[in-house]
Amino acid sequence: MTTQTYYFRATVTGFHQDIDTCGIDFGVINGRHKDWFAADRALRKANKHSVAPVEMLFESTDKLEVGEQHVQLVWTNLVEQNRAREIRKCAEVIENLKTGVDAETACKCLFPSDEFNNEIPFDDWCAKWTVDAQQYLDEQTRVKQERAEQEAKEQSIVKSFSDAASEITYSFPAVKGIQAKKEYYIAQVPFKYLVKFFTFADEELSPELRAQRKVNEKHAADIGQYVIENRDDYVLPSLTVSVNAAMRFDSIIGDGLAGRLGVLHIPVDAVALINDGQHRRKAAEYFLKEDKTLKDETISVIFYFDEGLTRSKQIFADLNANLSKPSAAINALYDGRNPFNRFVLDALARHPNIDKLVDKENTTIGAKSESVWSLVHWKKFAEKLLNVKESTFDKLSDDDVQRLDQFFDLVVSSLCEFQHQWRSVMEGELTSEDMRKQTVSGHAVYLESMALALSTLIDEKSLTVRRAIKKMVVLDTDKSAEHWDNRCVKAGRMVKTTDSVKLTAGFFLETANLTLTDTITEAYDRYGFAA
Repeated sequence: MTTQTYYFRATVTGFHQDIDTCGIDFGVINGRHKDWFAADRALRKANKHSVAPVEMLFESTDKLEVGEQHVQLVWTNLVEQNRAREIRKCAEVIENLKTGVDAETACKCLFPSDEFNNEIPFDDWCAKWTVDAQQYLDEQTRVKQERAEQEAKEQSIVKSFSDAASEITYSFPAVKGIQAKKEYYIAQVPFKYLVKFFTFADEELSPELRAQRKVNEKHAADIGQYVIENRDDYVLPSLTVSVNAAMRFDSIIGDGLAGRLGVLHIPVDAVALINDGQHRRKAAEYFLKEDKTLKDETISVIFYFDEGLTRSKQIFADLNANLSKPSAAINALYDGRNPFNRFVLDALARHPNIDKLVDKENTTIGAKSESVWSLVHWKKFAEKLLNVKESTFDKLSDDDVQRLDQFFDLVVSSLCEFQHQWRSVMEGELTSEDMRKQTVSGHAVYLESMALALSTLIDEKSLTVRRAIKKMVVLDTDKSAEHWDNRCVKAGRMVKTTDSVKLTAGFFLETANLTLTDTITEAYDRYGFAA
């Protein structure tokens, strides 16, 4: 059986620290409600025109009667509510100070008092409420962390701990480790502290006298925009920071932890210099202005003890020297947010004979590779064929995308049917390696030039497009054929440039008795080809 909770309004005029001297009407029950919202509305109405509250609201499972007087019960509830109010006020001051607000602003309009509404000096107020306020903040953080943990557990199983220091300081849940025989820490830092606590190197100094490159504002803004646009699934990697003051680590004792888990305390006057991640730090300024709900989310930060400028510069050099940037192909494969990537991948998937010959991990095709093209080559093919740009593809309507899908399928299916070497590779009669060695048809310049030439037929009937492709692909594709000279073959070597694509596309158009475009005609004139 569920226990009923009641919400009571009671008179609080004449409240006093000494319960025996409270006013004659103190503690009289003025209303009983089953719904908190109704009780709160009645309370606001009762207190509307009073300088000091005349009623308070409290809850109980006891069914008290309206008109009864319960001095001790009301006094105890009011003292507890006053105590909670002062703790919240102190917690707000602590948060403001830790996020860079000056003391005067943080304490503006503050009336320090105790739980009996007695005004007390600010220092006494701080001493009285700071520990409880910090515990309140820790509890608030714990609740937010539990919510975030639950969200993450929907995707995977995670382990975490939540235990924070009880002093006013920068205190972060952390793990300590050893590198190069030296201790360091990895901590979870809320974005609201990140933007106040962590500093950049002085950009006015010469490169020799600082440990970081200058901040690229556009790059930082792009990262900030990425976070805003992907609020529910953004990912930001760790920062690396050097701290110029002694850091204290309080370990949590537990089986198997070996003192490695705990809370990292950093003096508020310490300087935390970013060795790697300054653009992520700058980006936080941008996205916190746009979305303040991000302030309590965290980023991992690796803390080292500052060993001077020479060591800081070496950390930056070591971190960046060992980075390996992923290929454009694998970026395109994995970046599902990019609508053009999705378009090309979906289009290729509809043509499995072609798709199986596309390397989706490497940008360039090795001499011995069984693949014929890279995914990057097919992205360029699609751009040229469909007269679209990757950067503006998301602006197209659904009808436009459907029309492009249809033209892409028409062209690719026709090429698979009519291009002899391609068909031989698909059927296993010719290896990719041999096609590359002997013909131009196994190279990206052939693919891209074909796309540029056929783009002029995007609004033509299917029969017209297929007839044009049939004429283009019957050309002798041997590298030694004279018609490729100074177009896509120079001195016996394949050449792929903007002009070589135009010149080769022009030859395809001529072969199919189609008109050259203005840009191709201009390239013809520069290279001495007769249009």
